[in-house]
Amino acid sequence: MACGPATISRWWRSCVINRAAAEVGLDPAERSHRRRECMQRGFDYIVVFGAAVGADGKPSAVLRHRLEAAVRWAEGRPRVRFLVTGGLGDHPPAEAEAMRSYLLERGFQDRMIMTEPKGLDTLSSAVRCIEILKQRSDADSVVLCSSSFHLPRCWLIFRALGFAARTAEVQSDRRILGPTRWLRASVREGPAIVWDVALALGRRLMSSQSLVVLGSIFVLISMILSAGKPLISA
Repeated sequence: MACGPATISRWWRSCVINRAAAEVGLDPAERSHRRRECMQRGFDYIVVFGAAVGADGKPSAVLRHRLEAAVRWAEGRPRVRFLVTGGLGDHPPAEAEAMRSYLLERGFQDRMIMTEPKGLDTLSSAVRCIEILKQRSDADSVVLCSSSFHLPRCWLIFRALGFAARTAEVQSDRRILGPTRWLRASVREGPAIVWDVALALGRRLMSSQSLVVLGSIFVLISMILSAGKPLISA
């Protein structure tokens, strides 16, 4: 199993043994300090972007492919946290809830799964996930997971919003979609990247801090132009 109770139990026993060996000869204060550092370590987050849910309420083949890639990434990582994102599509439940159920069936504990069930497209999902991650502030690393043709857009949006992330290794889902659908989806990503990244950059510039900077620049330009008017008229 990817990272179920048995894996975590083995990891915990190993940590206890290794910690005991490393603490030999240390005074009580130093032992306490090291244990606090260990407990304060953050989590490895993987953000899984949603796709269609079937009429039976189960993840579609494309969504299962994304989830399986996330599960493979989680193997061997005992401090992993899933952040699954996606709102309600043509069939209930919300994509995030369908993904949560899938991961629970795969043996992951409920506390390891966070849902963002309101994102209706890639950009809104990214914005909401970044807000969640910033509020928690316990992420050692953030990895993005989606279809291979979709991942570049996800990563570029995160970067445009000023949030550093990596991408998971995901195999092509051309076999799942079929050549025609896969090609159409891949071609559509070109203009979608341009549009979403532009919107993300605009959103970032419209933040309160950026407005102050832009306002200062505007005032400075106005002062320069005003100072130059007499010289021009003369």
